[in-house]
Amino acid sequence: MFCLRDTGDAAGEVLDEIERVPVASLKRFGRRLSLVLDRGRRKRCEFLFLEKKFKNKDGVYEQIFFRTPGAIRGHRTRGRPHLHGQADLLIAIDSNERYPWRFSGYRTERRKLAVGDYALMGDHDAPRAVIERKTFDNLLHDFAQVQLLHQQLAELGSFPNGALVIEAQYGDFLNRARVKH
Repeated sequence: MFCLRDTGDAAGEVLDEIERVPVASLKRFGRRLSLVLDRGRRKRCEFLFLEKKFKNKDGVYEQIFFRTPGAIRGHRTRGRPHLHGQADLLIAIDSNERYPWRFSGYRTERRKLAVGDYALMGDHDAPRAVIERKTFDNLLHDFAQVQLLHQQLAELGSFPNGALVIEAQYGDFLNRARVKH
């Protein structure tokens, strides 16, 4: 749903209040504003704020999108992770990673990592966080060699900030044709 910011220009326009609900949580993540209301159902949504260039003249205009959980689930991400925080971080990307994520605005370096596919590097070239990335098919293949997977997860768990990212839809895990054996 596309929204417009209220500028107060509509003098005399009468708006009807539909509902007044306390806010349980309101957090900003870059261009997203995440809202959780204090009620049982239909309590989560987010606003996405974008700036677009005019096509026929100079300058930019604002677009605001209101997204419900259903719309967020239906949107397929394009594999562009966003970091929020220090811009001086160094992100090490394993040299064996065939199709690496891009981190625009951050320093990246391709190198051989002992553990994981990505690492946020800290002082003295020591990883502060490590991420292992797996596709659904890669995860199924690793299940066939479960002892190696356990070893890989133990190495990942040795870091205070380790994560396993599985790039798959939830439905893939329930689809017998995808899981096979």
